[in-house]
Amino acid sequence: MKTKTIAGILSIAAAGLAIYSYMALPQTVAVQIGVDGEVTNTMPKLFAVALPWVITIGGCGAAVFGKKESTVKGIVLAVVGIGIMIVTILFNR
Repeated sequence: MKTKTIAGILSIAAAGLAIYSYMALPQTVAVQIGVDGEVTNTMPKLFAVALPWVITIGGCGAAVFGKKESTVKGIVLAVVGIGIMIVTILFNR
């Protein structure tokens, strides 16, 4: 029960961040920044929003529906997906 609650909270947070990201990010999103501070790689907004969301939802699914030993790995994967969304928003202000 506790795992399902955590996964549900992370899923809702990911959905909220994905919606916010889609509204706030530019059409071309910077995804890599070099040592000199210049953008070295970009991707379209839809892909930049969908990829971390899918990572988060996949992690939540692995935590809830996977084997007992995959619970922690799934939660970590979900948190990493949310972290990617946050970093992407911060880099593209």
